[in-house]
Amino acid sequence: MVGKPGPQNPNWLPLASLKTRLRRRLRRDGVVLVGQVIAFAPPFEFWIWLGTATDQERDVLRSEDGLYERVRRIAEKDGLERLLKGVHVESQETVDREYEGSWSHAMR
Repeated sequence: MVGKPGPQNPNWLPLASLKTRLRRRLRRDGVVLVGQVIAFAPPFEFWIWLGTATDQERDVLRSEDGLYERVRRIAEKDGLERLLKGVHVESQETVDREYEGSWSHAMR
C-alpha cells in the first residue's frame, strides 16, 4: 500500500478492512475471494469483485436482489458507501476456463 491517504491517494486502511469484513460476512454465500478495483484519481471510487469457487455459487449470488445493498451497508462502517460504484461476482471455474486462472486478467 503506497502513500498516505489524502487528495492523491486512496485511504487504504478502510479499504483493507472492508475486504476482510466482506470475506467474513459473505463466506456462507460461497465467497472465497474479495477484490477491489479502485479508480486511479480522486475521489477513488471503487468496485467490489466477489469470487466464488463454482459457477453455480456465482449464479446464486448474482441472482440475489439485495447484494449491492448488503455490500453497501457493510461499507458504511468505514464511510466508504458513497465511493462504492458496483459489485461484480465471478467464479474460479470461469476464471480458470476463460482467463487461464488469472484474476488480474479477469478484473480488467
